[in-house]
Amino acid sequence: MTISQRPLSEAAFGEEAPAPAWRTRPSWAVLPTADGVIHPDVHRFSYDRMGPKVSVAEGASDVVMLLRPAVVADVVRDAVRSCAPIA
Repeated sequence: MTISQRPLSEAAFGEEAPAPAWRTRPSWAVLPTADGVIHPDVHRFSYDRMGPKVSVAEGASDVVMLLRPAVVADVVRDAVRSCAPIA
């Protein structure tokens, strides 16, 4: 997981970000209730602002994808089904 993340540098704090996609597109989120890195209330605050469809991963930490892979996979499948063109 470490090599897949961009290294944090001082430049990251000054970079301008484009408009967030969640303002104009549907979004999904997973709420890990036992995250010790980012408190779940901070996640909730962010999710309240962006209005995603939230799936709760009880007892999961910041590595929710390892601890609750089925929850994360269900969210991804839901997003794909919701955005895929109807055949």
